[in-house]
Amino acid sequence: MKIKPKKIDMSKPGNGLWTQWFGNGQKKSEGEFKNGVKHGPWKTWYDNGLQRGEGNFTAGQQNGKWTFYWENGQKRSEGRYKAGQQDGRWKFWEKSGRRTPRDFVFKGGEVIKEIKTHQTPDTAVVPPTPAGSASS
Repeated sequence: MKIKPKKIDMSKPGNGLWTQWFGNGQKKSEGEFKNGVKHGPWKTWYDNGLQRGEGNFTAGQQNGKWTFYWENGQKRSEGRYKAGQQDGRWKFWEKSGRRTPRDFVFKGGEVIKEIKTHQTPDTAVVPPTPAGSASS
C-alpha cells in the first residue's frame, strides 16, 4: 500500500507541526508554527531526500545555530543567526567535505572579518552564503 503525502496549504499556517513535500513524495521542510509564523526547530531537505539545513526560528526569523548541507550530504556551512541575520563566525566546507581556507565573521548580515583556517595559495575569496535561506 502506497501512502500519499498530505498536501499542506502553506498560505494559511496556524499553530503546530507543518510538513511540506516535494512532488516526488520526499519531505521538503518541517517545523512548527506559532501564531501563524515559524517558531522553533525547522529542517529542510533536497528533493533527493538528503538534508539541506536545520536550525531554529523565533517569531518568524532565523535565530541561533544553523547548519546547511550540500546536495551530496556533506556539510556546507555552519553559524548563527540573530534576528534573521547572519551573526558571529561562520564556517564553510567544500562539496568534497574539506574545510574552506577561510571563515567569516558577520554582524547584522554583513561580513566584518575574514579568518584564515589553513594555508592555501592566496586567492581572492568571496564570502560564501549558506545554502539559501530556510525562510521560504
